[in-house]
Amino acid sequence: MNTLAAQLGGALAAMALLLSSLTAAAEQAFEFDDYDIHYVVIPTVFLSREIAEQYDIVRGTQWSLVNISVLDKTGTPRRARASGGFTNLLSQNFELEFREVLEDNAVYYLAAVKHTDEDIFRFDIDIQVANGDPMNIQFTNRMYRGLE
Repeated sequence: MNTLAAQLGGALAAMALLLSSLTAAAEQAFEFDDYDIHYVVIPTVFLSREIAEQYDIVRGTQWSLVNISVLDKTGTPRRARASGGFTNLLSQNFELEFREVLEDNAVYYLAAVKHTDEDIFRFDIDIQVANGDPMNIQFTNRMYRGLE
């Protein structure tokens, strides 16, 4: 019998491979004294229907996924609290609802973002590792609709 954890692990492994290759290509990371915070924003249509369904990710051309991961300086994934939001060019503010996804060797914080093609968003995200100093990352991202 397949457990939910086994099903999620396989799907997240595929998603991790996709996200790690995208992150490596762009090297989107912030370095802090004790931690490195990696982020990527991808259209959800890049994910297979099966992965999106398994992880309850809205998949569509007007949706993207913000993925945050926290690693200590040895490269070990760390659990944290992620919160924050984004602002569009009209100075409208929107909150992000992050949810934690745990794997054997990875921890992800995922949030869905609805957008139109070529929206430009300024993200402002706070990260708090237990017993660590608060960290803040800010980045701008042009959003693109994926093609189904």
